[in-house]
Amino acid sequence: MLTNTEDPAVRERLEAARRRFPEAAPLLDAFQQRAEPFRFRLESPGIEFQAQEPVEGRPNRATLKLFRVEDGPQKGRGVVLFYKLSQVPYSRDRLAYGICMIDASGPEADEIPEWLFFATSGFHPDARPRRLRQAFTFSVPD
Repeated sequence: MLTNTEDPAVRERLEAARRRFPEAAPLLDAFQQRAEPFRFRLESPGIEFQAQEPVEGRPNRATLKLFRVEDGPQKGRGVVLFYKLSQVPYSRDRLAYGICMIDASGPEADEIPEWLFFATSGFHPDARPRRLRQAFTFSVPD
């Protein structure tokens, strides 16, 4: 479930995400329908969801970022980036755990639960999605 959908800015950005990423509609629906708590990150200029389930008694920093590849052979493909923000104040660094590409027809039905569980676990190695790629040849936008 998204914990901040009462915020009009969140609803507006979610609708914009649906228009921009129609192939990601099942993922956007899952954020609102599943039990795992996530928060839409308004402080990010992009489309990002942060897991809210604590991990070992600490806040969960696992974040999923939805974006499109802007150049190269994968140009136009939808991507989900799994990352954590740096804990260093004022740092813009991200620790990337990998990406999953979204097919034009949308994610496979069993992929979305894997993605959400991976984030809810705080990116535990045993919860890695089966199609997670840790090497990719494109830039990740801010």
